[in-house]
Amino acid sequence: MKQQPQYECLNYAQIGAKVISPDMKYLFLNTVLLTDLNMCHEDLIGHSMKDIFPGIEKTDIYKKISRCLETDEKQRLINEVTREKRGRVFQDVLIQKVPEGVMVFITDITESKHRELALQAQIDGLLDSTESKQQESSHTVIQRLEAIGQLAAGISHDFNNLLGIIDGNRELLKYKTDDPDLLTHINKIAIATDRAQRLTKRLLRASRRRPDETTAPKMSLIGSLHRAKALLHEVTPVSVRVSWKINFDFLVSVDDEEFQDVFTNLYMNALNALGDEGLLNVETTYQRDFGSVHKAFTHSIPAEADKYIVLSIRDNGCGIAPGNIEKVFVPFASFSKKQGTGLGLAMVSDFVLKNRYGLTIESTLGVGTCVSLWFPAQQQWRAISVKNVKEDALKSKSRLV
Repeated sequence: MKQQPQYECLNYAQIGAKVISPDMKYLFLNTVLLTDLNMCHEDLIGHSMKDIFPGIEKTDIYKKISRCLETDEKQRLINEVTREKRGRVFQDVLIQKVPEGVMVFITDITESKHRELALQAQIDGLLDSTESKQQESSHTVIQRLEAIGQLAAGISHDFNNLLGIIDGNRELLKYKTDDPDLLTHINKIAIATDRAQRLTKRLLRASRRRPDETTAPKMSLIGSLHRAKALLHEVTPVSVRVSWKINFDFLVSVDDEEFQDVFTNLYMNALNALGDEGLLNVETTYQRDFGSVHKAFTHSIPAEADKYIVLSIRDNGCGIAPGNIEKVFVPFASFSKKQGTGLGLAMVSDFVLKNRYGLTIESTLGVGTCVSLWFPAQQQWRAISVKNVKEDALKSKSRLV
């Protein structure tokens, strides 16, 4: 049987072409395909596909040819075959209806497919390597934090012992003199030792080596804030203007010292962001719905409540880049003008998560930052006046830091 003469022009094509009859016999194969198969016209023309290639009826290309004959619809697929000399060969196959049956165009895409597979292998290897490095990095960070935690706990214990000796001798000196100047210096020693004791508590909290905590008695938010205010006044530069708008108060079951540590960290972070001068605003507001926060980054969602008292510390300092906001709570991360230890906000995070308070951050680079603590106020809360503020401040026992 001779090849169909109307298709002879396809012998000059750069891609493979063949014509298959409705009874699945070869009517034409061009030179490209014959070379690829290493066969001649007589081996194929007039012969059934199943006779030449037993089992071909199970292949996708055979099924696509059958479908095209049945429906007259074009078919396309990527076909993979094995050649004795070339190994795996990939073909882009297009099948369309012609009067004699179907025309099959075959484009060899083996080279590009191998490049694609090689690139995919490289990407997979890179992803595996990246994932492995990330796991190694995370493991290294965890080990580092554990080591620092153990070291901090050990230092805190030994340091507290030394502070006890210093404080004991300070008490002896205080009762052995009536000299006002000397008593002033002795009082400074008391301030320094109390600060050092608070520092050891921070180290213990950062290391997660705290003793078991019992439920703390309820404290007044306003009272604790004004105790902190009296102390923070001493460390606030005169070039920084601070506004205190304490409009709401409520009782919260939390350790007073721990809350003051948290507030002090937020206040000092705001000062560091300001640098040498600027504005700092401390304010309490009343909110009915935590969901009303839209633009803020939410680090912690507060426990569900009918209303919330929000304590906000706002500055017009350097601000935080959008990509760094999530990182500020990572231990040892610091992005302010005055580089700190990077432990302050990690402790704040521990505080809000443990007590189920909310914490949000609004920040614009070069404009400023507002950090807000959300306290569920389900029971006792009240609006306060200037008189209330003064009375609470007077009733509260001052604590040196």
